[in-house]
Amino acid sequence: MVQHRGLQPTGASNTNSSASRNGSQQIIDTLTWIKSAHTLKFGADYRYLTYHGQNVYDAYELGQYAFTGAVTGTLGQKNAYIGNPYGAFLLGIPDKTYLDTNTFGAIDGYDPAYAFFAQDDWKATSRLTLNFGLRYELHPRFYDHDANISNFLTDYQSIVNGQSVLGAVVIPNNG
Repeated sequence: MVQHRGLQPTGASNTNSSASRNGSQQIIDTLTWIKSAHTLKFGADYRYLTYHGQNVYDAYELGQYAFTGAVTGTLGQKNAYIGNPYGAFLLGIPDKTYLDTNTFGAIDGYDPAYAFFAQDDWKATSRLTLNFGLRYELHPRFYDHDANISNFLTDYQSIVNGQSVLGAVVIPNNG
């Protein structure tokens, strides 16, 4: 995508595809059982979330180029200053370039989530009802069928070019 004042942008847009397959499927059920002074309730909830990120890197797949004329080029002399954005464009010497390639294809993510509960409403007297309950939910990490999801570890420390760097991007492998 070419970006500059007065020049028309080209390349892919940042909008998502209309072929989206994102969604949520849910199965939920509850059971109520009344036994003398107790009203027992049990339930379960299963959700299967899906995300298909077809255009994750669309804005960068065709490349982005910025021409401001601030770069120096080699126009027959060492470090010649171009100074004109349109001149830099005609010479093919951008100030900035961005290009990203997604070699694994689109993200085809899914996330199964579970929840269970049990509850007891006990009518101890005509004026006192006690309510006891327990709920458990499990929301595991988001998965991808092709292991095409990464994560950022904020507490990872490494040394790069003699400098201490905090944080790292974890890229999944076949394992």
